[in-house]
Amino acid sequence: MEPRKKSKIVTVSINISDIKKNSSFFRLPENLKEPKEIRDHMLSVFKPSSGIMEGFVDGRQVVIQWYPDEVNEQADKLSRIASRLVKEKDFKQAAEILEKALSINKNDVEYLYKLGLIYFERKLYDQTILNLKTALQVCPIHFRANLLLGIALLKLRRFDAAEKQFIVSNIFNKSSVLPYLNLGTIYSIKKDYSKAIKMFNDCITLSPNESRAYLGLARIYTILKDSESANNNFRKVIELSPGSKIAELAKRSIKSSFNSSEETNLTNTAQKNSVKKEEERISAGVHQFLSHNYSGSLDQFKSYLNKHPLDHFVWYLLGETQLRTGNFEGAVISFRKAINLYKKRGLYFKGIGISFYYLQKYRESADALKHAIQMGKRDPLCYTLLGVCNVYLKKEEESQLMFKNALKRNPNNPLALYFSAQHKIKHGNVKEAAIDLKTILGFEYNIPIKENVKKLINSIQP
Repeated sequence: MEPRKKSKIVTVSINISDIKKNSSFFRLPENLKEPKEIRDHMLSVFKPSSGIMEGFVDGRQVVIQWYPDEVNEQADKLSRIASRLVKEKDFKQAAEILEKALSINKNDVEYLYKLGLIYFERKLYDQTILNLKTALQVCPIHFRANLLLGIALLKLRRFDAAEKQFIVSNIFNKSSVLPYLNLGTIYSIKKDYSKAIKMFNDCITLSPNESRAYLGLARIYTILKDSESANNNFRKVIELSPGSKIAELAKRSIKSSFNSSEETNLTNTAQKNSVKKEEERISAGVHQFLSHNYSGSLDQFKSYLNKHPLDHFVWYLLGETQLRTGNFEGAVISFRKAINLYKKRGLYFKGIGISFYYLQKYRESADALKHAIQMGKRDPLCYTLLGVCNVYLKKEEESQLMFKNALKRNPNNPLALYFSAQHKIKHGNVKEAAIDLKTILGFEYNIPIKENVKKLINSIQP
């Protein structure tokens, strides 16, 4: 085999026990028992649209290999240029060059996978899915394509379709933690907690320092009211991710338990009970917040802050809760108290900026969001809302710069697309505006702005 073809070989080793365990998934007939029969069946199930697929039995595993029919050096050179551009974060140019490579060799699975990855980085999930599905038609055992396809589908909340991709990716590649983490997340959402717990535990077995798996377990045990197990997992999150936001939430989530040394220091029973009660109150508030029970968390946070008014993070949590319940004026007060107590967190400025935005106080919102961005909160939401504020403040040039930054980070941002389209219409660029507006209407999820989009499209149609 040519060296260039060898470099593109995809190999998977599948445990025969996994195939039998997922017999319905792999459409394995009951009468097939012999390893060679199972190998032949797997080759028929995963038949490629291009390239050559071969398989052999190695002990208790079926080993399947795929390699391409042809390799084109000119296309490979373009692919290498695209890879360099990806490292430089020039995703748009990289995608254009990969499209040229695919025009030369449309069945190169690595080009298709790379292109899917680029679209994923640009948050263009529909294009991601299209390219990865094509990649899997060419090479059905490309487990990295299965994994990325699953993540893209999960982003679009297509849980059943995502689950199938993660299962295949996991069976093809047991060494990656990501299928376990994502399956744990899906089963948690579906409230299939026993399966979710198994996935997170399998993830920890594979990677004992994976804090996301411990957090997933902690949340499940919180829902199941198993405080001891929840606390143990929250403590692992704190240990493995010190100083992070999830570690701080984990600290607040641990329910009070006193060991002997603490009891020695707290000899006064009333004092001990008081401290325990306060710790349990904030813990309950955080649990309810994480479980989206905002009315319950409001009461807990307020009661806690009556006795602990200098806790800036709980003021922040109260503000976030008030935002979610529509009490924007209350949220402003809470975020302002958090900022007055601790001015070094962009998250607090982002919160008050969003609150001012909902109150239509665009100047105050813009000032707060600028602070948040300067302090590192350079996310699409901050840029988008700052852009909208600048529109209302008649700062047209600044607003377009903010929308450009927002769309660079998330090209599927409907609000930024809508206001950018308005700007293009105003300056006579109707065709590009129509493309932006139709992109919004093409989103699978339902958003209120779609009604405004339809009206705007009707207004520019001849």
